[in-house]
Amino acid sequence: MDDFFESAGKVATGSRLRLLTDMITRDNQQIYSLYNVDIQPKWYPVIAVLAENGSSTITEIAKIIGQTHPSVSYIVKELGTHKLVKEANDVTDKRQNRVMLSDQGEKTWKKMKVVLADVEMAVDELNRQSQFNLWGAISEWEQLLRKQSLLDRVRSVKEGKVIIVDYDDARHHNAYRALNEQWISQLFEIEDADRDVLEFPVERIINKGGFILMAEYMGEVVGTFSIVKSYNKNYDYELAKFAVNPTVQGKGIGSKLMDACIERAHALGGTRLFLETNHNLQAAIHLYEKFGFKRIPLSHPGHIRTDILMERIG
Repeated sequence: MDDFFESAGKVATGSRLRLLTDMITRDNQQIYSLYNVDIQPKWYPVIAVLAENGSSTITEIAKIIGQTHPSVSYIVKELGTHKLVKEANDVTDKRQNRVMLSDQGEKTWKKMKVVLADVEMAVDELNRQSQFNLWGAISEWEQLLRKQSLLDRVRSVKEGKVIIVDYDDARHHNAYRALNEQWISQLFEIEDADRDVLEFPVERIINKGGFILMAEYMGEVVGTFSIVKSYNKNYDYELAKFAVNPTVQGKGIGSKLMDACIERAHALGGTRLFLETNHNLQAAIHLYEKFGFKRIPLSHPGHIRTDILMERIG
C-alpha cells in the first residue's frame, strides 16, 4: 500500500488522506466503546459545539464545524433518536429551532470529556514520536486552500497563470531575500538597510503596517513587491523591494505585482504613493510610468543608489 502511494505521487493526496481518516475513525469508534460511551465519531463535532454554546441552530453549527446544513441536520436527527439532544423554538425567530443537549446528552458529554483528555495525551505522544506535526500541517493546508483552492492552483499550472499571494515567512523568506539580492547586486552594492529588511521583512515591513506580495508561476516564487508604511508624512506608502526573476521576465509579472500593490494600498486608504529608483533601471522606470508614477525632485533618499524619486497621487 505504501509503495502504491509512493509511486502514485501527490495526485493521490485525497485518497491517502481518506485512508488515514478511515484508520482514525475506526479507532475512534473502538475508543468510545473502550470507555462505554455509546456515540458515533461523526457526532462529536456537533455535541462539542452544543456543549460549548449551550444551544445553536443547525445553520450555526454547520458554519462552526465546516459541514453542510443537510449533513448537520441528519446528525441532529440521529442524536435526537438517541435522546442526546432536544429542540426548542428560537425566541427571536420562530421559523428556526435551537438545538441543545438533553439531560442524557449532558451526562454523555461528561463521560466524553474523560475520553477526550486521554485521546489528547495519546495524540501528543504520537506527535512527539513524529518528525512532522500533522495537526499544524493540516491547519496550514486549510488556510492555504481557503486562499486558493486546489482546483484553481491546478488551473493556474495548466494555463501557466501567474498568481499573486501574500507573503508567508515560512514559505517565502528565502525566495524574498534571494530575488532582491539578485537584482541589487547586479548593478549596485547591497547596503546595510537592504540586509536589515531582507533578513527581517515581517518586523520591518508587515508589523509596521505594510505588506509584501509574492508572485508564483508554475509552482515557483518568481517575483515580489513590497509596500512600506511611509516615513514621509507627505505620502501614505512607499513601494520598495521590487524584483522579478530574469528567467520569467516578459510574462507581465511586474505589471501584475504593481497592479496588486496599488489595489491593496487603495483598499487600505493609501492614495499617495512614492518610490525610489535609479536611472539604470529603465525597464522598471517604464513600468512605474505606465502605472501613473511621475518624477519629482530628489530629496532625502533612503539608499545610496537612489537618483530618481517618483510619486503617484490618486
